[in-house]
Amino acid sequence: MSIQSHGLSHLHIHVRELDRSLRFYEAFGFVRVAGHDDLHFLVRPGHSDLLTLRVSPDPKIDHFGFMLEDASQIETAIEELTARGGRVVERLQLGENVPSAILEDPDGYHVQI
Repeated sequence: MSIQSHGLSHLHIHVRELDRSLRFYEAFGFVRVAGHDDLHFLVRPGHSDLLTLRVSPDPKIDHFGFMLEDASQIETAIEELTARGGRVVERLQLGENVPSAILEDPDGYHVQI
């Protein structure tokens, strides 16, 4: 079975210095649209790209996400991904009727659906 998604929806990375990272990603056309404390959201106007930056002393890729075409299929997607070697790390509720989950892939990367 193939999980139906709109594709890669976002990348969440940890950065040491927010201003330095903002300047870098602005070169790709990203602009900061929201943020608070240590978490900031960047988009590219006219595109569906979302990059989230979290200020941290330990730079790394935190996770990346895929948006399902039909949120009601999340349990089916979780079953498929765990059958293929994934492991549920956390279940989330992002808003009213917007279920989400973070899974660990076979190599330890965190993937949000």
